[in-house]
Amino acid sequence: MLKSRICFLSSPGGHLAQLHSIRNIVPRENRFFVTQISKDSYTTLIDETAFFFNINVHKSNNLFSIQIGRALTAFHILLQSIRIISKNKFDYLVTTGASTGLVFCFLSWLLGKKIIFIETYAGITRFGKLLHLVSYKTFVQWPSHVGSHPDSVLIPPLYNCLEYEEYEITSNCNFVYVSVGSTKYQFNRLFEMLDNAKNKFKGLKFIGQIGHSAYVPDFFSRKLFHKKNHMRLMNNCSIFITHGGSSNLWDSEKLKVKTIVVPRLSKFGEHIDDHQLFLTEKYVKRSMAKVAHSSEEIVEAIKTEFNEEIDIEDVVNPIPIIIKQLETN
Repeated sequence: MLKSRICFLSSPGGHLAQLHSIRNIVPRENRFFVTQISKDSYTTLIDETAFFFNINVHKSNNLFSIQIGRALTAFHILLQSIRIISKNKFDYLVTTGASTGLVFCFLSWLLGKKIIFIETYAGITRFGKLLHLVSYKTFVQWPSHVGSHPDSVLIPPLYNCLEYEEYEITSNCNFVYVSVGSTKYQFNRLFEMLDNAKNKFKGLKFIGQIGHSAYVPDFFSRKLFHKKNHMRLMNNCSIFITHGGSSNLWDSEKLKVKTIVVPRLSKFGEHIDDHQLFLTEKYVKRSMAKVAHSSEEIVEAIKTEFNEEIDIEDVVNPIPIIIKQLETN
């Protein structure tokens, strides 16, 4: 373990899951987390020292009001960042990315903190391109990403550090579990697809984690779940339907769940970019996952047989590599 004190910063969801998985590079008393409040982040960090950005979302169709709202949000984050940094000593800021945390990162850098940036498993981000300019050390998790960040260090996936419980198997597994993650963007298109295809679903019950989507089919059981219940549902469902989020894809592969992936697309306002296409392409080649872009393809995927054989890559722990890089610089 490192003897330094570390601030871990990320957005909720896959970014936080990756960061939380390497928390043991320092003892618990030498670390704290900074992220946005969400059901996912709160339950993940229930046993950790954590600070949550309180962000007010300004909803308006007026361009001027939107810009004013963004400026006020940035100022609010700045004030919260100053308060957190002033009350907590730390040597390194380790982050996998968080657009709302960019202010926190640059403020930490100005105050002489060493920025350790780990590009998210999901792909190259605009946040990463900016932060790499001031980072003390940059790590990437895909060989194809080394060229995007000069002088970066390739490490095994942070997800390799995840530990899985022995989730119990229930007798009633005849349900489809749908999860679209905790991202702030809607995914109404997926639920409209399911609604259009509902006549083809004979005897299947649907349970859904719909996130920020507004469209909910009338046959759909709408619920919110904390991480442990989410994992139990994934482990017990007959079929798992998900967006192309890195955390859901990784978990479904490790649990060997029959998975249908419907990647979010930026042109429909479902995410900031199309990085989920990159992840989806990687996963359907090596897992039980099938990809679908329409209600017809979802129905077809449900009806077909899934490949039971999965070639799991060797699990290499990235923590020793990260520690060695920091201790030798």
